[in-house]
Amino acid sequence: TSEAALKEAQQIAHIGSFTFDLGTNILECTEEALHIAGLKERPACPIEEAVANVKKEDCLRMYAECERAIRCHRGAELTVHVNGETNTARIVNIRIVPVYDKNDLPVRLVGTMQDITEQKRAEDAALESQNIYKTFINSSCDLVFMKDENLRFIAINEGMKDYYGIASI
Repeated sequence: TSEAALKEAQQIAHIGSFTFDLGTNILECTEEALHIAGLKERPACPIEEAVANVKKEDCLRMYAECERAIRCHRGAELTVHVNGETNTARIVNIRIVPVYDKNDLPVRLVGTMQDITEQKRAEDAALESQNIYKTFINSSCDLVFMKDENLRFIAINEGMKDYYGIASI
């Protein structure tokens, strides 16, 4: 069925969806959103329960972004840190869009949450590798440089900058 295919796609992409009813203060989530948020299998719960696993500073920022989205009639996106019930730390990207009734009053927020933990870890590892490379190259007493296919300098080390009196490239 299309519902089973959607569920499988959400699991593969580590993305779930939710609806937050502003009148009842109830958050309804797909199974994947529950998994990402570290919640037990309860598709609907009060917002206070739903955000209990979100890092406190991130939770405050999330509430502020939701209020701003409602006030400004626009969507919002933010990244939060979640500690699941299995004590699994996750980095989660949340996107929300406010929905209004015919009188232009906000009635709910709809959105998605995506587990980007693996992506952030890969980015952090790449950044660490880049910093090691820069430290290694800049600690060399030799003049080190790289040029592109048009023979333009694209990188030089500190030794080269000092020797030629170059501020930066």
